[in-house]
Amino acid sequence: MKLKDAIKYLSVPSRIFMVWITLLAVVLILGSIIYGLVISYARPIPSELSAQETQAMRRENAHREFLPDGSVVLVNDHNENATEIYDENQNLLWTGKRIDNPYNYLQFEDRNRPQGIADQQLKEFYGITPEFSRPLVIPVVSDERNIRERWRYDYSRRLFTGYDSAGQRIGCLGANGFVPTREEVQPLGEFRYLFAWSPSETYSPRLVWQTAHEIYQIDFSQHSLKRLFESRETPIEKIAYYKYWCQIHEEETKYRPTILVELKSGNRMLVLGNPEQILPIHIPETMEFDPIHVVASQTDIFLKTSSVIGRPRTRDLDLLIQWWQDHQHKPIQHVMALYRITSQGSLERIRQYEWTWTNQLPGRFQYMESVMKKTRCYLSTASPAIFDSAWRWYYKRVRLEFSSEDPLQKILAEIVDIYRPMNLTGNLLLALLMAILTFCHAWPRRTTWGALVFWLIFVMAFNLAGLLTYLALNHVPLIRCAACGKKRGLNRLDCPHCKAGLAIPKQKEIDSILINRV
Repeated sequence: MKLKDAIKYLSVPSRIFMVWITLLAVVLILGSIIYGLVISYARPIPSELSAQETQAMRRENAHREFLPDGSVVLVNDHNENATEIYDENQNLLWTGKRIDNPYNYLQFEDRNRPQGIADQQLKEFYGITPEFSRPLVIPVVSDERNIRERWRYDYSRRLFTGYDSAGQRIGCLGANGFVPTREEVQPLGEFRYLFAWSPSETYSPRLVWQTAHEIYQIDFSQHSLKRLFESRETPIEKIAYYKYWCQIHEEETKYRPTILVELKSGNRMLVLGNPEQILPIHIPETMEFDPIHVVASQTDIFLKTSSVIGRPRTRDLDLLIQWWQDHQHKPIQHVMALYRITSQGSLERIRQYEWTWTNQLPGRFQYMESVMKKTRCYLSTASPAIFDSAWRWYYKRVRLEFSSEDPLQKILAEIVDIYRPMNLTGNLLLALLMAILTFCHAWPRRTTWGALVFWLIFVMAFNLAGLLTYLALNHVPLIRCAACGKKRGLNRLDCPHCKAGLAIPKQKEIDSILINRV
């Protein structure tokens, strides 16, 4: 294929994409402006909350925490200087600075997975990007904060190669540890996840390196590799980290770093440190859909579950969304249970605590939310219908399975979340109407059947932005065919109805122009 032919075939989709993305941005910006104007004029002037209302709201939004004996306290931690603790009956027990908190409750972490690098992000590092490929390099820093070694990861060979400050190779790291030559190293295995931290006694990072079957802890400054866990028969499905930051803060040595490993077979293991221990645990099927949090002290291992009574115990996204919509601003009953994990891996329930969240907005804000919901519903009617499928994919992958830290993905996710069709039936009906208008406009102007079908599908998928894109690229004047008398466009030589060519005007006599020579 010649270069000019390739450019010709690439120019058409490029033109369609650029016009579509521009008009889609215009539609979304106009929707945001309309939404902002409606909210500005509909916003009621809020009055100041009374002291009783403020106190009740603080109690309502307080965190429920367990003490080691199973007692429950309500903690409202505003900032370092304003912490309030209530008992189960919402009576104030203590208020003061966070550092002076006299209650030693179990500090379960909300995030099961610290920030790190997943396999997809590492692939992007080594891929061809606008910034070109970026290798993963782990520095080894001296006490004077000078880099004395660099360990570069080879994605294809699945190993690290070390270099000193002068650029000379000092060895390799693989599944068999640190070796002097590349011929001796064994690959680490298929990469899954990386989590790094710097202990308080050094500036050099340590790594927890997860592969499909193993979990390693790597200390490049000491040239040591430790296999924390290995499962040769069954691959690792997912892992969750708890209190691994305790290895950074010396004052938190009362907790043990913990990794909860879930295998594809369904079995679960606890990988504990300080001292090292691998403990198989048995979690009942009734907890399958409940979030699980684990914390290990020097004497006990605790597990906490939380759930909503009445919520469908399923992974069906449609049922979950429908349930939350039906119970919006209705009282919801929560239950939280604390268990102790025995040395055999079984669960002993210490305490179960239930409470009702009123889930009610103050009266002056209910009208405001009603206006916001109606405005979003009307504006999203003209949104691309494909946003609904994109939102479902985003909700399942990003919110339910893992949390993306990519700023671009977050922005795109927020746009899709705001403009996804709230009334999918009305959205599809409007998209169908747009497609009918497109068909009526395109029928006399049609060039090929493939182009006509493409534009109909395009308009159905992108609604108003799709219709504007079609009109911007396909609006040509209409004339009547001299042969059949039907309307036809000027974008093709023959009539789409009768195949007759364009009429040729009759030739007129040419007047002679005589130029008098001087």
